Amino acid sequence: MSEECDRRDRKIEEAELRTIAAVSRDLRNLRAEIRTEIQMALAVNARTPKRDREAFVNGLDTYLTEEEVFTDDGANVPPKKARGKQIARNYAAPDDWEEEARVMSRADYEKSLGRKTSTSVKNNSVGKEYPASGGNGSLVNNILDIRSRLMAKEWREVKKLCEARDITYVSKEQGVRELLNRAAWGEDVEQLDETYEGKGYLRQLLEMPFKRKELSLLSVDKLMHLCNCAGSFKEKEKRKTIRDFLGKVVGRKAEVNIRKRMTVKIRYSKEVRKSGIRNILITKIGSCGLHPAIAGIVRRKSRILWRRNRHVAEILCNHKQHSRMSELLCTCKHYDLPAVKGHVLARIGDIPGLSALVRNGKNVVRPKIETTKEEISSGLRSGLASVLNGKLGEQLSDLQIADCFSAERDQHCSVDEGIVLAVKNKFRDLIVTQVDRNAGDLVLMCPSTYQHGLDKLFAWNVANDEVSRSEAVIMKEMKTDFENQGLHKLVNWNPKGREHTTTGSRWIARALNFLLEKLPGVMHFNLTATARLEQNLKKAETKLQQYGKDTLTTSGGFNIKEMFTSLPHSTIMGALNWLLGEWEKKGFLKITVCKRRKQVTLGRKAYGKGYVKFSFTYIRSFISFKLQHTYTKCRGKMLKQVIGVPMGKNSSPPLTCILCAKYEESFLRSLGSDRKLVHGVSFMDDAMLAVVCNRRKESSVGMAREILRKFGSCYGKKLSLVCTDDGSNTIDFVGSKLTIVPKRTQFLLEPKIKNRLEVRMGEVQQRLVHRCFQDFNSYSDKRAKIGAIIGCLHHIQQMANSESTLVLPVLALKYELLRLGYPPAFFFFFKALARFAKGTNVLKEPWIRLLENLVLWKDSTRQKPEKGNQL
Repeated sequence: MSEECDRRDRKIEEAELRTIAAVSRDLRNLRAEIRTEIQMALAVNARTPKRDREAFVNGLDTYLTEEEVFTDDGANVPPKKARGKQIARNYAAPDDWEEEARVMSRADYEKSLGRKTSTSVKNNSVGKEYPASGGNGSLVNNILDIRSRLMAKEWREVKKLCEARDITYVSKEQGVRELLNRAAWGEDVEQLDETYEGKGYLRQLLEMPFKRKELSLLSVDKLMHLCNCAGSFKEKEKRKTIRDFLGKVVGRKAEVNIRKRMTVKIRYSKEVRKSGIRNILITKIGSCGLHPAIAGIVRRKSRILWRRNRHVAEILCNHKQHSRMSELLCTCKHYDLPAVKGHVLARIGDIPGLSALVRNGKNVVRPKIETTKEEISSGLRSGLASVLNGKLGEQLSDLQIADCFSAERDQHCSVDEGIVLAVKNKFRDLIVTQVDRNAGDLVLMCPSTYQHGLDKLFAWNVANDEVSRSEAVIMKEMKTDFENQGLHKLVNWNPKGREHTTTGSRWIARALNFLLEKLPGVMHFNLTATARLEQNLKKAETKLQQYGKDTLTTSGGFNIKEMFTSLPHSTIMGALNWLLGEWEKKGFLKITVCKRRKQVTLGRKAYGKGYVKFSFTYIRSFISFKLQHTYTKCRGKMLKQVIGVPMGKNSSPPLTCILCAKYEESFLRSLGSDRKLVHGVSFMDDAMLAVVCNRRKESSVGMAREILRKFGSCYGKKLSLVCTDDGSNTIDFVGSKLTIVPKRTQFLLEPKIKNRLEVRMGEVQQRLVHRCFQDFNSYSDKRAKIGAIIGCLHHIQQMANSESTLVLPVLALKYELLRLGYPPAFFFFFKALARFAKGTNVLKEPWIRLLENLVLWKDSTRQKPEKGNQL
C-alpha cells in the first residue's frame, strides 16, 4: 500500500514538473510570437497601404490572449495562427527569461504584460520616447502612427528623409518600409538633419557641374556651411571633389586658400618651445579679420614641424664626391689604423679616443649656431604667407619671438659639430662611408680600395657596356625614343633630374604588382608583403595535414643569386608577356591606376582625372624602353646596362617577382597531383619550400627529398639557388627565423634582431655590432626616438606568431636600449609602450608583461658601449 502511495506521489510530482516546464516554454514561445507579429507589422508592404489600424490592433490583442492547448505529456501545441511558422529569434535578456519563467496564473501574467507596457524607453532624440519591446500593442501603435504620417507626406518629403539616411529606394512605399525599420530601432525618421539641405544641394552640384557657377553668388557663410556638409558623404572621392571646387570659390571671395595646409618648419633646438610658436601663429591668424569658420579651418590645418639637424654620417661621409673622380690613389700609408691587404679598412667604432656619439652614424649633434630669432620669424612668415596671401598686411612686421625661447639648455648632448668636423679633418685623406645594411656604422677605407670596389661592381661587370657619348646626347636620344613610341601620351617626360620617368615607373610598378597578386588560376609562391607572412604560414599548417598523425614535414631555405645582374632582357620580356597573356585570356586588355593612391582596378569603367588607364601594349612598350635605356655614371664614365633588371628603377622589384612566379608556376605544374604536398613562400631573392610526407613509408620520404632537389633547379640556367639552411628545419627567411616542427606541421616565426643576446659564463651579453637606434644623448626630439622604438616593436609584432617567440627579440631590444642610455622614465613619460600593448589584438597579455619588464632598471645592467667587431 505504501509503495502504491509513493508511486502515485512520484507521478504527481513528475506531472507538476512537466507542467512547470511546459509553462516556461509557453512563455518564451509567446514572447517570440509577439516579436514575430511586431516584425510583420513593421514590414507592411505596398499592397496593403489602407489596412485598418483598429482592426489590426484588435486582432493582435485577440491573438495575444488566445488559449494554447496542452497534450497529455505536457507539451504545448501552438495556436492555429502560429502553426507552421518559424519562430523568431529571442533577443530578450536572461533576467527577463528567469522572471517570466516562474509559474504564475494567467491573470498574474496579464498584469505583468500591462506593467511592461507602461514602461517606456527613451530614445536618443530629445523629447521623444518609444515603448519597450515587451508591450502588447504600444510599439505597434507607435509604428502605425509613424506609417500613417509618412504615407500622408508627399513623395518629395519621403525622398528627402530617405536620402538623408542613405536609404536605397525605388518607390514611396519601399522608402516608407525602410524608414519604419529604422524607427523600430528607436531612430527619429521624421526629422531632417541640419546638414541635409546642404548635402542635397551638393549632390546636385556633383551630378550637374554647370550649376557650380551659382556658388559665386553665395555668401561666405553659406559656402562654409556647404564645406561642413561635405563631410556627410561616405565616399572619399566625393568629399575631395566638393572641397576642391568650394575651396576655389572661397579663395576668390576671401583671398585665402583653405585647401592648403599651413606648415611652419623650424630647425630643432632645445631652447625653442613649440607652444610659443603656435601661440604666435594662432594670434596672427585671428588678427587677419577672417571669417570665424575660415579662421577655424586654417588653425586646425596648421602644423609646426622640426627640421632635423645634421647627423654624424651626413657630416663625415664623403664617398659620393670621390665616386665622381676619374682616378683614386692610395693615401693611407701615414695612418696607424687596422689594414687589410696593405690598405686601411676599419670601423670608426674600433678607433680609440673618439666620443661615443661619433661612433654611431645615426646620432644628431648640436649645431655650431643654434636656432635664431631670424629663423623663426622667417619660418612663420613663409607659413602664413603660403595660405593667407594678401590678408596679412602689416601683421608680419611685429612678431613677439621672445616668448618662443626657454631658459633651459640641453645638458645631455655635449658634442657639437665642431668635434665631428675635427674627426673629418683628421681622416680627410680617407674615404668614410656607411656599412651595407648597417647605416649607423661607419667605415674608413683607402681610396684605392674604394676604387677597386667600384670597378668590380660597375666597370668590370659584363652586364655594363661603356658608352662614349656624353650625358646630354644620351638624354636627348632617350627623349626622342620616348616620344616616338608614344609613351608621352600617358606619362610626362620630366626634364629635371636624372630620372625622367619616375612617376610613370611608379604607376607601372603598381599595376604589375596588382596583376601578379590577383592572377586567377595560377599558382606561385610570391609574397606581396612581409606583414602577410604569418597569415600565409597559418593557412599552410591546415593545408599540409595530409597524413594525419604520420605527417612529417621537411623544408629547405634558398637564396637566389645574381637575380638582378644575370638575366637577359629577352627572358624578362618573356616573363612579362606570360603575365599579361594570362590576363588577356580572361578578356582583360587594360588596367586603371590611381595617380595618388594605391587603388588599382581592371575593367572598362572610365574614372576621373585622378586615374590613368594603361593598355597592356603600353605596359610592354614602357618596360622595353626601360630595359633599353638604363645608364649609370661611375667615375666620370657612362655605362649602359645590357644584362639584368634595371638597377634603381621602381619597376625592377615587380619584374623579378614576375619572373620567379613564372618559374614557380612551371614547377608546380610539373608536380601534378603532388603539388598538394608542398607549400612555398618567396620574397624577392629569398625562397622557402616545405614538403610533407608519410614518415612510415620510405618511398614517401624519398619523394619529398626529390621534390626539394627539383626545386633547387627550377629557376632556369641563369639563376642559381643556394641552400641557406643547415638541415635542422630552421631557416633564416625575410628577417626572421622560421622553425618548422616536423611531426606537428607547425611553423614558429621568430623575429630576428640584429644585435642578438649571447650567454657567456652564465651572464647575458650583447655586442652592438649594428647601430639601429640613436643614442639617448643624441640632439633630436624625443618623439623621434620613441617612434623608432615603436616601429621596431611593430616589426616584432608582425613577424611573431606565438608567445614563446616574443621573449628573445623584446629582451634583446631592452638590453640594446639600456646600453644606449635610455632610462625607464623615458618610456613612462610618453606612455607609448602602454598604448602599443593595449592596441595589440593578438598575444596582448604577453606583450603587456614583456613591455612592463622592458622598463625595469638595474644599475648592474647599465654598461659602457662595447666596441664592434672588425669589418
